[in-house]
Amino acid sequence: MQLSNSLSDQLAARLAQTEEPVTDASTLARIAALIEKISGTDAQTVEAHHTPEDLGLGSLDRIELMVRVEDTFGVRIDEHVAADLATVGKLSEYIDQQVTDAE
Repeated sequence: MQLSNSLSDQLAARLAQTEEPVTDASTLARIAALIEKISGTDAQTVEAHHTPEDLGLGSLDRIELMVRVEDTFGVRIDEHVAADLATVGKLSEYIDQQVTDAE
């Protein structure tokens, strides 16, 4: 799951053009909204225990999700860390921790 910096930067720039303003929604709800944009899975059905496979996310969808998460939350997620975040809930917890540590 390694992207060249150039490809990653291009994808991030492209996605930044379509991002909506940040709201006060919970981290999990915001991730669910990103998943809905990527896969079409209804955000209301996304739960903390769901894995990417449960939500129909393929390998490229997962890369897109990580790029969108990084842009949305302003956190950097190492590819090795991303591989260990097996569920939406684990991803949400990781983001919350990173945001808290940055404050």
